[in-house]
Amino acid sequence: MTTATTTPRPFYLDALEPILTEIIAPAAGEIDRMAAYPQAALDALAQAGLLGLVSAKEVGGLGEGIRAATLAVEQIARHCASTALVVCMHYAAACSHDPCLFRSRVTQPLLGTSEYGNGLR
Repeated sequence: MTTATTTPRPFYLDALEPILTEIIAPAAGEIDRMAAYPQAALDALAQAGLLGLVSAKEVGGLGEGIRAATLAVEQIARHCASTALVVCMHYAAACSHDPCLFRSRVTQPLLGTSEYGNGLR
């Protein structure tokens, strides 16, 4: 007999959901048509603390890693690729600002996998 276990939905995806449906999705077409910066989306993400997703708790962030960033960007991209790109670059900059954070959250989990070499080329 096998029992299926389910992983609880991460809290940050729950926090992201209303931003997706109320701000990001409705603005996506206009953002792309006008080649506009998604300021309202970034403001909402900041207000919810999600721009600090990969920042250390010691500096006011949520202390999550690259997996969390990937899941968040994936959900945003389902609604607006432009906003997802900006958020992805934000998370990349946040990780690269602190080399120790980058090593511990990005490269360390990938050591020994093919993604390590592919992602750092």
